Amino acid sequence: NNFENSDFNNLNTQEIEWKEDFYPQEQSFKGGTWRWSNKQSSLIINNPTTVAKEAEIHLTLQTGWQEYSNLRIESKLFSDVIKINAQPSTFSQKFLLPPGKHEIKFTSDAQPANNAPGDTRKLFFRVNKIVF
Repeated sequence: NNFENSDFNNLNTQEIEWKEDFYPQEQSFKGGTWRWSNKQSSLIINNPTTVAKEAEIHLTLQTGWQEYSNLRIESKLFSDVIKINAQPSTFSQKFLLPPGKHEIKFTSDAQPANNAPGDTRKLFFRVNKIVF
């Protein structure tokens, strides 16, 4: 087994912290998970080591509408604006992750999704999957 000395042993050295403008994770009956976000939100990625590492983030994102809207993704590590709609779209970015915590900010110009009865949250876009 060649995995003994591979990077698979270090997969948990990076951490993600969801900030308050992301709602708690939800799950479907089929096992899929996602987090809805307010119009603006952020998450923190952490490199708890003392050395910079090559990193890659993959996000699967969508809104509640067929019309496309812009999602701005900004950090000191990378920035981009992507168009998303109700069909899941993937955003991927490679970057150098210095030691410490780093904020990634999200800003959507989508209209809020139609909520279920009694749900008062403002649901602008959702992260269906994150791989970091």
